[in-house]
Amino acid sequence: MQIFLRFLSDPGFQIGIGKEEVHQTTICKPISHVLPKIVEKAGIWIKFPAESSTDQAINEWAQVYRFPCAFGAIDCTHVPIIKPSLHGDEYINRKGWCSLNVQATCTEKKGSHP
Repeated sequence: MQIFLRFLSDPGFQIGIGKEEVHQTTICKPISHVLPKIVEKAGIWIKFPAESSTDQAINEWAQVYRFPCAFGAIDCTHVPIIKPSLHGDEYINRKGWCSLNVQATCTEKKGSHP
């Protein structure tokens, strides 16, 4: 799973996989098997607002923030943590240190989006 996630997160596929010391051909088959299944289920996890609320949000982002054509904002950050004693290696990020990867979305109302 770690190699699969590295593949998804790293545009330099061969460099990232090389750091895992696994040959590219070793993971190509699992990736081609797993990725379509994730795409198939994406509609369950990825939701967009209805068109009417999107139009309203676009207008508010443009008027309030002078940010045209946006209906939301997203940001991610790594919050450093001390390596847990249980499954600690699962918290090592691609830069080599332990963290929690936090993702937040925001509406035009400055609130967190569900």
